[in-house]
Amino acid sequence: MITSPDNEKLKLVRRLARKKYRERLGLFVTEGEDLARAGLAAGFRPELLLVHQDLESLGGSEPSHHAVDDLPALERVEPDLLDRVSALGSGTRVIGVWPQRWGQAGELDGVCLFLDSVGDPGNVGAIVRTADALLEATVVLGPGCADPWAPGSVRASMGSVFGRPLVRAEIGQTPEPRIAMVVEGGERPGPRPANPRRSGARGRPLRTSESAAGRSGG
Repeated sequence: MITSPDNEKLKLVRRLARKKYRERLGLFVTEGEDLARAGLAAGFRPELLLVHQDLESLGGSEPSHHAVDDLPALERVEPDLLDRVSALGSGTRVIGVWPQRWGQAGELDGVCLFLDSVGDPGNVGAIVRTADALLEATVVLGPGCADPWAPGSVRASMGSVFGRPLVRAEIGQTPEPRIAMVVEGGERPGPRPANPRRSGARGRPLRTSESAAGRSGG
C-alpha cells in the first residue's frame, strides 16, 4: 500500500504529465478502468498499475485480468494520494503507466491516415479513435502534430491508442496513391503554392498524384 505522497511511483506519474519525460522514458499514463482494460486486452503489459485501496475488479465483460489482485505491476494507493496525482477533476480509481509503442516508417503499408500540423492533443486522439474504429488505418503523425501520448490525446482515443502502432513520418514516406482533404482556408503540406486557390486549398480533394494530407490548426 502506498501511503506517502513522496513515493517514487507517484512521482513518476507526475513526471509523465510532461512531454519531455514521456519522450525520455518512453512511457505514458492512462486513467480509469476502461483504459486499463483496453490496454490489457490489447496485450500491453503495464509498467505500473496504481489502484484505489478498495478496488476489487476492473469490471467489463471480458474474463481476463479483471480481478485486481491478479493484475501485473499492481500497487494499491490511499484514495487521497491517488486523487492528487490524477489529471481528472473527479479523481480516478486506476492509473496505469504503459510503454509507448511506435511503428517504423519504412514498414508502412495499406491504408494510412497522415496528419499534418494537428496541434491539439484531443483532436489527435479523436482521429486515432476514428481511424481504428472505421478505417482500420495506421495513423501517421507528420511535422507539427501534438504528442499522441499526452493525457488529453490518450483520453480522446478511448483505448484506440493501444491499437495499431503509431508512426512518425514525412508525407513522402507514406504509401501511394495519396488523396488529400484540406479544410476550408487550410494549406496543403509541403512547399506552399503561390496561389492557394489554384492549388485546391479551398476544401476540395487534391489530385492523387500530389503529396498532401489534411491539415488542422488545432
